[in-house]
Amino acid sequence: MPIQFGPSNTFQSYSSLTLDNKGQGHWELEHAGIWQLRFIHKRDSSAGGFSAPNDFLEPYDSATAILAASPNLPDPPSTSLQMRHVEPPAVDVVVQDGNGNPVRAIVSILKGS
Repeated sequence: MPIQFGPSNTFQSYSSLTLDNKGQGHWELEHAGIWQLRFIHKRDSSAGGFSAPNDFLEPYDSATAILAASPNLPDPPSTSLQMRHVEPPAVDVVVQDGNGNPVRAIVSILKGS
């Protein structure tokens, strides 16, 4: 299962995680701190693997978590995550004149940052 992870303010790495038949997996974090994890499942993936970052484009199922990691904490608890389906963004455009009548027009949609 593709996974993005990194300190809580950024996803900085891509990897994969193998889950057992109960849907459980184990991951060792690199250092203490607040970590953000995102698991991705692409229903239409036929390759069996992933090539980041393209596997993180819609549509996909995703689960995200913020976790605290510290040697001062007791044994790390198991974290249950609920997947949600993410579809590609879409927009419906209706162009009308001042009286509400349909107008033929060219609409340009630009990707912003």
